[in-house]
Amino acid sequence: MLKRTFTLALFSLIIQMSFGQIVINEFLVDANTVELKNLGTEDVDVSGYFLCSFPAYSQIGNLTLFGDDFILQPGEIIAVAGHPLSNDDELGLYTLPQYTNSAAIIDYVEWGSSNHQRAMIAQSAGIWTVGPFLPTPEIGQSYAY
Repeated sequence: MLKRTFTLALFSLIIQMSFGQIVINEFLVDANTVELKNLGTEDVDVSGYFLCSFPAYSQIGNLTLFGDDFILQPGEIIAVAGHPLSNDDELGLYTLPQYTNSAAIIDYVEWGSSNHQRAMIAQSAGIWTVGPFLPTPEIGQSYAY
């Protein structure tokens, strides 16, 4: 079972690295708005991706879109609104609604304090180091990649 899980995780990582690398580009807490950017070389449909700010979960395709569509071309940025964010929170970007699976999380950030619910998952995925965090953003302030 461990070998199968490792193979699946490795396959997912290879696919992600080869085609699209979607990241949280910017977020604005008081507007509940998140920007996503495609750093990869291929188009990526992010409508089936998920945001997690434990215990809030949102499928990106169900959020309000600020852009043409949910397909991000290389270098393209879209914004979505409607996922709840607070002053002391975390934000994880997942390819699947498997929030405890380190193979499903592809980007992560936390602010206000450290060690939120999904921080260890992000660390296991190699995309975050538990401990550091951003200060609570001021009203109207955003954090960008």
